[in-house]
Amino acid sequence: MTLRIYHTMTFSTSALAVSIALLSSGVAASEPVAPPEAQRAFWSFTERIALASPSDGRDLQALIPQSTVTTGTSRPGDTALRQIAIAPTLSADNVAVVMGKNSPTATVSFDLSGSCIPFSAVRTRYPSLLVINHAANDLEWNTLGTQVADSIIAFWYKGTDFSCMRRVEIKPAADTLSQLNLD
Repeated sequence: MTLRIYHTMTFSTSALAVSIALLSSGVAASEPVAPPEAQRAFWSFTERIALASPSDGRDLQALIPQSTVTTGTSRPGDTALRQIAIAPTLSADNVAVVMGKNSPTATVSFDLSGSCIPFSAVRTRYPSLLVINHAANDLEWNTLGTQVADSIIAFWYKGTDFSCMRRVEIKPAADTLSQLNLD
């Protein structure tokens, strides 16, 4: 009886391992890692937004089309959605710029599509990161950030998948640090 249970457990564990390997290899094949030139373009794009964000928005206009900018008084559904090509293999989708109601600061957020920026690339670029949010399971988000000038660039990874960044949010550092009780 014990031998039968052991073989059943071994088979089940092996089948689970093979299933996970096949699933993860399928994901990797459909979402390749961004080549170095796309990663350089991504860092440049996000850092230029971070440098331009704590302003009245005029500096952002050169980076992001004006039609995506909304004010803090707009309804949530008023945000325009737009795609911006960061590199030939990497795009910013659903770009949203929200200006503060009584503040000249802006929050910029977008989803990433095309090739993937792995967490290892973020750690190479920014060795020190803030943990903004830690996922308790695969349905939640891990959000890690770094400060560039007066902004925090937050990198979002879904659950335990650190192979592909899904979202980026750039907001005033004071807002994020206050939220984390680090001010």
